[in-house]
Amino acid sequence: GAYATPHFPPFLLDRAGLKGAVILVGHSYGGLVARAFAMRHRADVAGLILVDPPAAAEWAEPSPGHRQMLARAIR
Repeated sequence: GAYATPHFPPFLLDRAGLKGAVILVGHSYGGLVARAFAMRHRADVAGLILVDPPAAAEWAEPSPGHRQMLARAIR
C-alpha cells in the first residue's frame, strides 16, 4: 500500500549507510505509524514531526477493521 510500515527505517538506513537516530515525519495515519515505530525502536528515533495525526484517543479502542490495519502496519 501507500503507507510504509515500521520496518522500513532500519532497512533504508542500513542500505544508505546512515548511522544514528533519525527524525521521522508522519502525516495522518502515518503519524500513528511513526509514533508506534518510535515507541518500539527508541534508540533509532531522535524525534518526530507529526502533521495532522489522528488523536491517540481515536485509536484507543480500535474497531476490528482498524486492528487489522494496525497489525499490517506496526510490527
